[in-house]
Formats: sequence, C-alpha cells, structure tokens
Amino acid sequence: MPSRRYHTKTRHGCMECKAKKVKCDQGKPICSRCIRCELLCHYQILPTTTTPSPNLVLPSYVTISPAFAPIHKVWIPTLPPTCPSAVPPLDTNSTVTVSDIELMHYYSLVKFSPIARGSEIWTKVAPREAFKHRFLLHGILALAALSKGHSCPETASEDVILAMQHFSEAIRLFQPVLSDIRPDNAVAAFLLASLMVPISWAMPVVQRVSRGIEPPLQPAEVMQQLFDILQLQRGMSHISATGWPYLQKPLAPLFDLKTNPPGTIFPDEDEALLTQLEARVISSVESEELRPVYSEALRKFRHFYPLPDHPNPRALIHTWPSKVSAEFLEEMTQRKPAAMLLLAYHGALLHGIQDCFWLGDAGRMLVLAVDELLPPGFEDVMSWPKMTVGLFKQLSGEGS
Repeated sequence: MPSRRYHTKTRHGCMECKAKKVKCDQGKPICSRCIRCELLCHYQILPTTTTPSPNLVLPSYVTISPAFAPIHKVWIPTLPPTCPSAVPPLDTNSTVTVSDIELMHYYSLVKFSPIARGSEIWTKVAPREAFKHRFLLHGILALAALSKGHSCPETASEDVILAMQHFSEAIRLFQPVLSDIRPDNAVAAFLLASLMVPISWAMPVVQRVSRGIEPPLQPAEVMQQLFDILQLQRGMSHISATGWPYLQKPLAPLFDLKTNPPGTIFPDEDEALLTQLEARVISSVESEELRPVYSEALRKFRHFYPLPDHPNPRALIHTWPSKVSAEFLEEMTQRKPAAMLLLAYHGALLHGIQDCFWLGDAGRMLVLAVDELLPPGFEDVMSWPKMTVGLFKQLSGEGS
C-alpha cells in the first residue's frame, strides 16, 4: 500500500474550510475556496501570550483597567463647550432608572435596524440579549439617546451627555468580554460591536445638532472619521471569528448579505458606470505592484454594489469598506488619488441611504472632501458622485 503523500499541516486555515475538512490556502482576507464558493471567510483569532497594545480611544472620563486589552479604535468626540468638563459617570449600583425605561421605550418605538433593515435581530434578539448583558443594554441606550437628541434639538445637549455616559459604561463592561468570548455572550458581544459603528457616526452629528452648527461635519472631519470607523469594523472580525460557531445561527440574517456573485449581469447604466470607474482607477495607480491591490478592491466593490432590486442595500454599502485589504486601506489613508476616487463613489452610495440618521451628511461630505483632494484630470469621472450628492447644483449656484 503506497504511503500517504506528505503535506504540511496548518492550524491557521479559515473556519469555513475547517468545517468542510478541506485544505485552505489561507488567503487573506478571503481564501481562494471562499472566493470560489462565494462564502464569508472567517479566521480564528488564536490566543497569544502577550497582551495586545491598547488602541481604543476613550473619553477622558472613562477609566479602564490596564488588565483588559482593548482591540477596537472608536472615534469619540470631545465634549461640546456647553457641557461640563467631565461627564459624571452613571450610577451603576441602581438596576434601572426612569431615563433607562424612557430610552428603551423610545428604542422599541423607533424600531432600529442599524445594519440589516427590517431584521428582527434588532427588534427582538438585541433587547432580549440586552437584558442579560448590561454592556449591550448600555450600547442600545446610547444609540437611543443619540436618536432622540437628533429628533429633538431642544434636548440634544442632555441627550448627548446621556449617550456618552451609556457608551462609556458599555465599553467599560465590554473590555473583559473581548478576551473571553463564550457561547453565552458571543451574540451580545457581536451586537454591541455592530452598534459601535452607528454610535461612532452619530455622536458628532448629534453634537452639532445640540449646538445648532451647520453643516453637521466638515469634509476633512468626515474622512478621518470614516478611517477610524473602518479600523473599528476591521476589529470586529475578532469577535465574529472567535464566536462564529455561536453566531451563525442566531444572527444568520446579519451575515446573509446576498452579495453579487461573479458573472452577475448589471443593468446597462450601472455596468457603464462601474466599467468607467474601474478603468480610471487602474490607470491612476501609481505603481505596477499595487495594481492587484486595487483590482481586488474594485472586485469587492462590484461584489457589494447595491443593485436596484436588492433587499438590503444598506448592509452592502456599509460592508464594502471593511472587506478591503490592509494595503488598500493604507492607500486610502495616504489619500492616493486612485483610492480617493473609489472612496468618492462609496460616499455617493452612502448618500443614497436615507433612513440612517447617524450618517447625517457624511456621504456628501466624503464626495466633497475627495473632490477637494483630487488633482486636475478627474473631473469627468467625478461627475457621477458629485451629481448624486447634489454638488453640481450647489457649485454652479455659487459661481453665478
């Protein structure tokens, strides 16, 4: 009997390949098999003997024990001048307050769906988990306070402070959970991590509302905020990878994005738009070595592009930036023209999301920021994002 062919064993393959008991080529961020089968690709985060360096940006009034190593970077704004220099901490000894009940009632009335529109995850699963895990409860109350402040400018100042209190308490309670993802807390942990994205977007929007400042954010601020949130979204992979066996069934609607498989036939108008974008991006890449990086980012842009009949376009638009490679993210942070052009199209898609109060005018401001950064020569390919967010009309009006 011939001996078995020698091969090198690996413990680092993706969880999907492990489940199928097939060899994984460990391609990052998505292995070849998951690309071929159109699967979400998750890698187990192996425990290390050293503590990762902290990179969670917290308000000055939040004190975190150094024993808990944060893994996320969260954009949290400074307090407005009209607020006290330090926000008093919540009374964590009390079980529930009238304010908590009011905010939870508001949350139930508004029927939040931060990522998957219409999903019962946020109206049924999240509240149920929140009553078992206070870190998630405080996260929900923080988002509810921000929504209330956005819709009621007269109470926005108080609501922002309340949101900061709940958010900082959520993070404080969340710290030890990050290093101890288990079957009983994985769902709540992932839901809070998901809430951090809209909370991080909403905090500066509602702060501006509370001070009566227009426009809500400046273009450069929105771009930096986006980069911070991208780091946050990429950090969420720790929770999804570690807790995947406990998440895939109860949170299935959040992972079923119905992305566009290879070979999807796009409507003529969308196909022409994407073809023009792809040609200009690739021709604008500064080095031949980086072209595969941009090609992959463009492939994923098509993969997550919201077609007119898609049931959940919001999830697709929000997901694309978190799926780009670290190399492409670096190109964006360095404001490279080819990367900025693709970011402008993403901003135009964000602008089309009308039912996310936390985004404010972020999509439009992103397009404006890119338009200010790009050198001459991109006017033709920038016409679609500028027209989509209404910049052409405004700019022509200013020049008249």
